[in-house]
Amino acid sequence: MNQINQINLIKLSGIYFCDNNSRINSERGRIKMKEDEDGEKFIAIALEKSKKATNWEDSDRFNLIVLTKASDQEYYLTRIEHYPDILSPRYVDNDGGVFWREESINFGDKELINDLYSLNDSRDKYTVTINEKPYSFCEKYICYTISASYELWGNEVSPFLRVCCQLSSCYSASRLSHLPTKFLEYRVNINHLLQTSIFQYRPFEIWHGKVIVDELKVKLIP
Repeated sequence: MNQINQINLIKLSGIYFCDNNSRINSERGRIKMKEDEDGEKFIAIALEKSKKATNWEDSDRFNLIVLTKASDQEYYLTRIEHYPDILSPRYVDNDGGVFWREESINFGDKELINDLYSLNDSRDKYTVTINEKPYSFCEKYICYTISASYELWGNEVSPFLRVCCQLSSCYSASRLSHLPTKFLEYRVNINHLLQTSIFQYRPFEIWHGKVIVDELKVKLIP
């Protein structure tokens, strides 16, 4: 694994991600997660761009970085690569609310990743309900620029990413002229990024650098 740069992660709550039904099941892989004195397992995540699109028909890619502490007291790290459309409106949790915005969101210090470009040429169609009104989207004609941050529920990181999605079209501006604005704000469940099947083929590797944990913030230094 690339250990050149410092990595900043956010500590997640085991309440949402490490129970018996968790999509993270490292015990079947190479490690067993360690529980602290409160019985909570340690897990932290970060997002990083792993590949930049080479043309307008391409998509960026990004890594979900996952850090955990194992029963042998060592920290282990893995990277899971995704296309950015996994953060697109099709994976929205409607009960969390979807809103049109006049302008993009400024996430500030809670931002995890920004300016992810995606064009999914699948021709898939789906409907997202926004302010109780259904909107149909066709992947063939819409591309996205996506930014994501974490949000807090009390003193814990929530199980959702807060996403801002800018819609645009590479074919005709008129295709989006009926939309009230081109920015969407919504939540995406972090569990969409944590796929057990991928963990089976991308095992954790021991992190040989320094780990600094400051409440919710985790810093990895090579």
